Amino acid sequence: MKVFSAPTVNAHILEKQMLGNVKAATAEEAVKRLVAIDSGSLPNTCYSLSLRVKNFNPAAFQNSLSSGKLARIRGLKGNLQVIPTDLMPAVYAASAESREARAKSLLQGWGIGEEEYGRVRTAIIEGLGTKEKTLPQLKNGLKPGVSRDLVRTKGKKKERSTNVAVVATAMWERWELLRGGTGRAPCEDPGRYSLFSRRFGKMKLDMDRHEAVKKLAGQYVAAYGPVSAEDIAWWLGIPVKEALSVLDRKAVEQVEVEGITGEFFAAAGPEIGDIRPGSGIVMLAADDPYVKAYARRERFVPSLYLDRMITRFGESVSTVLIGGAVAGTWHIDREMEGDLVDVELFGPVAEGSDERLERAADEAGGFFTGDHMPVRISVYKR
Repeated sequence: MKVFSAPTVNAHILEKQMLGNVKAATAEEAVKRLVAIDSGSLPNTCYSLSLRVKNFNPAAFQNSLSSGKLARIRGLKGNLQVIPTDLMPAVYAASAESREARAKSLLQGWGIGEEEYGRVRTAIIEGLGTKEKTLPQLKNGLKPGVSRDLVRTKGKKKERSTNVAVVATAMWERWELLRGGTGRAPCEDPGRYSLFSRRFGKMKLDMDRHEAVKKLAGQYVAAYGPVSAEDIAWWLGIPVKEALSVLDRKAVEQVEVEGITGEFFAAAGPEIGDIRPGSGIVMLAADDPYVKAYARRERFVPSLYLDRMITRFGESVSTVLIGGAVAGTWHIDREMEGDLVDVELFGPVAEGSDERLERAADEAGGFFTGDHMPVRISVYKR
């Protein structure tokens, strides 16, 4: 069995994920190679792609979304994701059961029955037509008597909504609606609804779930390997036992990572050790797949700081990579004296790295604000 050091594996994955010297030519190519990108924040998605695409053009990326070359939909584990269009049937089949369960729970929780759902759904479809509309625009354009206010009690608190908002969310879960749309500025998410059929027509989404999960698992291993069964299960949102059952043993090889217990799988083929570990600095956005796509992070995060990477809602924080390992976190701090990029390291960096780190932080802040920003670097005190 082949054995590789963690730095060697990190260097290999950096190159596969286009965070090294070789970049993708287009956003579509980058998304295809990453299989799926969690996209709860469109600006974060654009930034993650800007790290991987040569001469990244946000407007061109958004055009790929609006023209149907890429899809931004409710996908695996209930996450809003950007995926290649040709993977939509597999993602649809793999996530159908959980999405339908959420839709039904939502409707029941607000007391909306089948008759009301059907009536409001029809009105939403007619009201949208070929347009994109925000929820207020959609609600205001409906015939009188369709919309009604809703109130429910959760503990000591009262929650308010409308049947239009609840039904629209259920339709979004069921892939009848898309949510997002084209903003006035690049990477702006106006949160508009549009019809799925307007973008993708009568796309055939029927696919056997087992085959869908198997296909996605294979693509995940190829894109992110070496990975563990826990990683596959985490990324797909399935039990570990099922992850092992769908793994195509003929297409993968088992490897070991020094210092980390357990089985790891990589796509059978070229040697992993062809790329030497480096010391490059990369500022990753929250939910970047380099960090978020793995359940086991010992390979690239010091064990003392594993709990700092993922929030209790399952989201990953913005991180600093040095040589493929997470060396700290960062965020844009909004202070009265002015905005700054706040970098918090897990420990001192190697001599000469401070300048490079400051430049990388300035570039990251500039992407989100369009301006140069002061950078504050400190060492995290546990």
